[in-house]
Amino acid sequence: MDAARLPVPVTVHGPLKALSLRVHELCQSGRCHEALAAADAFTAVARAVGDEKAVTYLYQGRMYAYEALGRIDEAVAAGEELLRRHRAAGNRLHEAKTLSDLASLYLQGGRAVDAMTNLALADRLLAAGTAVRDTNYASALGSYGTAVHTAGLYEAAQTAYERLAGIWATNRPDFAVGDELAYMAMLLAWGLRLDQLGHAWEAAGRLRRSAAIARRWSTASPSAVPPTRYST
Repeated sequence: MDAARLPVPVTVHGPLKALSLRVHELCQSGRCHEALAAADAFTAVARAVGDEKAVTYLYQGRMYAYEALGRIDEAVAAGEELLRRHRAAGNRLHEAKTLSDLASLYLQGGRAVDAMTNLALADRLLAAGTAVRDTNYASALGSYGTAVHTAGLYEAAQTAYERLAGIWATNRPDFAVGDELAYMAMLLAWGLRLDQLGHAWEAAGRLRRSAAIARRWSTASPSAVPPTRYST
């Protein structure tokens, strides 16, 4: 049957994808308490109609909302349930993304060993999916880049962001904004760290690259809004 003739769109998010998107939009606009309330209400609806895929992605919205509110233990609990669901579904790229998001949360909670274990697993899954190079792969790679930056693994973060740049150069360039700004922040942190260690020449190179990105986006249109962390 032609997918265009089906009564609802077929996606990995389920037919009620709009519900999980709404939770994510609320979180991105700083309305995190509303996002959590919506996630609870929407989960009841999704379960009532048997859309477990939507339930899965509502856990992602919860994880980001709790993280934004600084409620790390609750964010971890939501992320670990999200990871369990992705593994059960065999969704390797979304598993890699969630492993990376959880690694960032573990680092915030002082669980460095768990974070490094997650990053090693995520790296292995991403290496197996390099031939895909679609928006799902890029979303997972973006979360990985954020996590290794948080861990202070600047070389790994640079590699991730440069791979992302290669993907966005030919596919969905509008999504490049958030990843490039994250790269800018990473280069700034890396440059400052190198300067603290007395490596002024190496620091200057990173800082110049960070400043160049900042200058470019400081004159960009206000409509160039960074993309969300939602799995596409």
